Amino acid sequence: MTKLGQVNALQILHFAVFEIFLTILVCYVLAVAFGHVPIWLPMISDCAVKSPEKYFFRIGVVFGASLIGIQSFIVYYANKDKQYSFFELLLALIGSVSVGIVGVVNEEENPPIHLTFALIFFLCYDLYMVLSLLAYCIKKPSILFSLKTVCTIVGAIVGIRLIIVYAKSEAVEPVCEWINAFAIMGFIWSYMLMDDIEIIEVKVEGKRKTQ
Repeated sequence: MTKLGQVNALQILHFAVFEIFLTILVCYVLAVAFGHVPIWLPMISDCAVKSPEKYFFRIGVVFGASLIGIQSFIVYYANKDKQYSFFELLLALIGSVSVGIVGVVNEEENPPIHLTFALIFFLCYDLYMVLSLLAYCIKKPSILFSLKTVCTIVGAIVGIRLIIVYAKSEAVEPVCEWINAFAIMGFIWSYMLMDDIEIIEVKVEGKRKTQ
């Protein structure tokens, strides 16, 4: 067995958060610069309707959704002996597929589909954060637990508020969405503080030729 290389799983988590954050930031800046949205405060999806930002959004969100799916498997295999771990994996995968659909179908192309899967994403990932936090309640206080707690509480509060006001309050809705999105990114980033995520090795079977 020949080892081709290795990737630290923490690098995947780091890149996932950075890629999602950069996608949202670039699309927001472009949308504001071209006068497509106001500076304060558009919905994140409003920054993905017109050219050129919609192209960056689609590519970035679909790629980010794939990374979220990979992240959920990494965390699952590092914590599969903990309570709720499989259900957490299921929620994260549903959430990653949902946000991928949100990236592909913008709010003007098909509003019902975009809105439905956006709500599914926030609902699934907020529940994922709550269940993950419950699995860590038995551990001693740590920076990891504190960060998870803050992100979960903030995400749960604004997530409930977001679901209630979605498409009803133009003033509150964008604030809740942005806060919830950053709470989720912070929660994913918190896994970088785990000490039980291992290195992923890429290997290939083969025999060396002898002369």
